[in-house]
Amino acid sequence: NQGSYSISLDDLSNESNFYPDYVKIDVDGNEFKVVQGMKNLLKNQTIKNILIEIDNEKDQNREIISFLNNYGYQEISKKIVEQSSPNIINYIFAHK
Repeated sequence: NQGSYSISLDDLSNESNFYPDYVKIDVDGNEFKVVQGMKNLLKNQTIKNILIEIDNEKDQNREIISFLNNYGYQEISKKIVEQSSPNIINYIFAHK
């Protein structure tokens, strides 16, 4: 067993007074939870670009894309991570 600590990106930014311009998300299935934890940063448009690895076989991929679109981010690029896993896609979103 491995313990872990989690904190939303909004809370981490507020506690550290650090507001990122770029975010990379690679959390193997918890992507929607991560983007939900950065609502304030998305709303305030402090993040310029988001790179997020999404498994296109999972239902959450549409929710993630819609969620980011609702905060004014649009897909500008997508690429298969590796040929042996064609459903794993790296998306890049930028603020409109």
